[in-house]
Amino acid sequence: LVKILAWILMGLVLVKLRKQTIQNMFFGIIEKPWENLGIGLLALIAAPILIILLLITMVGYYLAITAAVLYILLLLFACILSALFLGFLILKYLNKPSGPQVNWQAAVIGVVVLVLVKIIPFFGWIFAFVLLLLVLGAIVTMIKKSIKE
Repeated sequence: LVKILAWILMGLVLVKLRKQTIQNMFFGIIEKPWENLGIGLLALIAAPILIILLLITMVGYYLAITAAVLYILLLLFACILSALFLGFLILKYLNKPSGPQVNWQAAVIGVVVLVLVKIIPFFGWIFAFVLLLLVLGAIVTMIKKSIKE
């Protein structure tokens, strides 16, 4: 129960601070789901390998520690944003005329539904993992675009 409330609170904070950015990211996921899925999978696999290589070289020790902390934070944000994305999709299909919005309803509905879906063995875990990869890919794509600009 505490975890659910914490996720809802964090989702509400993200919605309040970066509503338009999150909404643009979610529309990007809907437009290019396979691309985001692939980028998310690549980021999930490649980042730890690069961090370990930096640790082995001993030259990049501090960079590896910084990268590891950033990677963990990225995964935490991706978990929370995946719940928001699920709420966004649910609201999109329930509110067709007005169009989908990232708001407090998306945060609450997404977190509650994701927690309930993750209770289902195997299917729920796969579903949550795919959502995580989609959002992770979208975050990495956004970071890449912001670095280029």
